[in-house]
Parts: sequence; structure tokens; C-alpha cells
Amino acid sequence: MTDLFSNAAEIMLVGMGAVLAFLLLLIAAMMLMAKVIPHPEPTTSRQSATAQGSTTTGDNVSPKVVAAISAAVHRYRSTNQNHKK
Repeated sequence: MTDLFSNAAEIMLVGMGAVLAFLLLLIAAMMLMAKVIPHPEPTTSRQSATAQGSTTTGDNVSPKVVAAISAAVHRYRSTNQNHKK
């Protein structure tokens, strides 16, 4: 019976050692890759194009559409004021 426990303990220690060695190797590889591979630089051209795009889409909406949306929101808020609770 003790021989069985010693074999089980030996297999357990070998398995845990193998897992620990693999994880340490993985951590070392990740740290090496972090130093070797440079981080991408953020591009400012995308951000400026996005900012310009949002202002131009707001200018294309006609004042009549803005007035209709404002009236609809005002009416919705006035009719559903009691239902907020």
C-alpha cells in the first residue's frame, strides 16, 4: 500500500514540475516577445477624420428634421411624465 502511495506522489510531483516548467517557459517567452516586438504607434489621421466626419453629418440634417425630432421628444416627455415612477 505504501508503495502505491509513493508511486502516486512521484507521478504527482513529476506532473506538477512539468506544468511549472511549462508555465515558466511561457512567461519567459511572453516577456521576450514584449521586448522584441514593438507596440504599434497610434495614428492621428484616423482620429481627425472621425472628428471631421461627425461634424459634417450633423450639418447635413435640415432644420425641419431637427424641429420635428424636438417636437416629438417634447410631446413624448409631456405625455409620459406620470409613467416615470
